Amino acid sequence: MDSLAGGPSGALLSYSLTERYRRPLRAGTTCDLVLHVINNSAQSVSCERITLKVPLGEGEKSLCSVKGGLPATADVQLPTGWKHDSVEGTETFAFAPEKEKVSIGPLKDTAPGKLVTFVFPGVKLGKTPGEATLEITETTAVGQGDGSDHAASVMVRKLPAEFLFDYLAPEKPAVGKGNSTKLLWSAKNVRKYAVTGDVSQLKNPDPEDQEMSTGPLTETSGFVLEAFADAKLSYAHQAIVEVVGQSLTLRSAYVTDSLVLKGAGYEPVSTCVFSYNAQQGKPLIVAQADTDGDRWVLLEVVPVENLPEGKPVPVLHIMLPGTAGDPAWTGASLSLDGTDSPYGLRVPAGAALSVQAPTWESAYPVTLKVVASRPLILPLNKH
Repeated sequence: MDSLAGGPSGALLSYSLTERYRRPLRAGTTCDLVLHVINNSAQSVSCERITLKVPLGEGEKSLCSVKGGLPATADVQLPTGWKHDSVEGTETFAFAPEKEKVSIGPLKDTAPGKLVTFVFPGVKLGKTPGEATLEITETTAVGQGDGSDHAASVMVRKLPAEFLFDYLAPEKPAVGKGNSTKLLWSAKNVRKYAVTGDVSQLKNPDPEDQEMSTGPLTETSGFVLEAFADAKLSYAHQAIVEVVGQSLTLRSAYVTDSLVLKGAGYEPVSTCVFSYNAQQGKPLIVAQADTDGDRWVLLEVVPVENLPEGKPVPVLHIMLPGTAGDPAWTGASLSLDGTDSPYGLRVPAGAALSVQAPTWESAYPVTLKVVASRPLILPLNKH
């Protein structure tokens, strides 16, 4: 569903429109949409205005319903330093900086939480599956020059309402060199699958399958599984399997601040370690995922020595923020004796991964290793 626009049209910025939690858009459902504004160039871009025109209706080329399909302008959540601008028509939104212009730096230099995003809550998608194109006009210039209008567009896919492709995850997030694991997923009403990855001779799963073998792995590998609802409408997830062994050296860093799960491309994994003492169950934020994509992380508790005998082993709660319809927190509970490690967990884009220690009789110094996967875990589309 992620579709970037820019470049050939003359636009200086790129755009993508995603569901808040990067799930497939399903026709006839209601969801929150996020417009991401991205500078993929090496230079800063000054922006004076952005307008977005949404195709309304129930047809395959429309994004959402005419009646009540879009939120009121005032309900659109703006990034810091932006305001709503005047515009005509219920299908068009306009945004402008509170100052005359704002400088949008290159993506590679932008810190998490500083990306320009606009959140449209409660969008009612049209009932007919298909591809909708949203028109964008930006008033921009390179550096601090005078801005001029440039056109761009964003294409989004509405999958059938009965289509489901929830996740893709390895049964074992980490394996020894030469070993294999299974890729697991949850899906319904899939016509066919297409799998690609760093491993040669992968066989496409059958439509009714919900698992497949990776085959023997000799290095950390990425896999993309694309599920087709029909001949052209599809959605894809990525998964990472880490390969560990005595010959693998992980770069380590002791951190006192939050770990930033950021980076793209295949790179050596990096391990960040922190020590945590129980403080009456107070949560501690240990990682903040970048807003441009999910991360798959490995969590490992270094076994604590001299735990009391004859008593339950203390645990750490690894928490992610709950979503609508989910419990207050999701994640995992890891024992301090290390028996639950390593544990793989998907961290949604922009989410804060936190750790909470239940009230213990003693304050145990705990070391938790957090290994962030690369590349980004993004829903991809090839068409």
